[in-house]
Amino acid sequence: MLPERGSTLEQKRKQKRFDARAFTNRQIEMRARIALKERARQGQYQDPRRKKELLEAEMKVQARLYKEERSLLRQQRTLERQAKSAAAKAQADERTQQDMAWGEEHKDDTDAELIAYVGNCAASLGRTPYMKEVLGGEYIRNRFVSWSIVLQEAGLPLPADMKPPTKKMLAAYRELKQEPLKL
Repeated sequence: MLPERGSTLEQKRKQKRFDARAFTNRQIEMRARIALKERARQGQYQDPRRKKELLEAEMKVQARLYKEERSLLRQQRTLERQAKSAAAKAQADERTQQDMAWGEEHKDDTDAELIAYVGNCAASLGRTPYMKEVLGGEYIRNRFVSWSIVLQEAGLPLPADMKPPTKKMLAAYRELKQEPLKL
């Protein structure tokens, strides 16, 4: 008679599942045994009858230390994430300031000049640039409504992860193109 289909597979899955609590308990017990061996080497306890009692007491101490250590690691990771996030925000703010300054310098450039600039950036990169890779990219995007429209106007292929412009974007761009610039 054949075993039920999937029953052994399910048993294997259950065996392979990671049990965090069991892992933690093994870590604590291992630390407690190491601490007790170290104490025995130093001659701090001699009575083998109290070994189990001492192991249980040491496991409680090690459990508390393990929890404190994990808590400190979590706090450290949180602080690292916050620092990384703050650095990324500062970098993004600096880039926005650079884009704004670039936009001020090039506000009188024609659309054709901006498109040629994006084309030159693509040529220097050897591929279609993303907006964040072009100095003034945010200004150019705002002027053309969408970065995908900028790339289409420049005759560059859209990156695989970029959606083509929507009808609404194209309509807004056409409307913007027909209006004379207001200074």
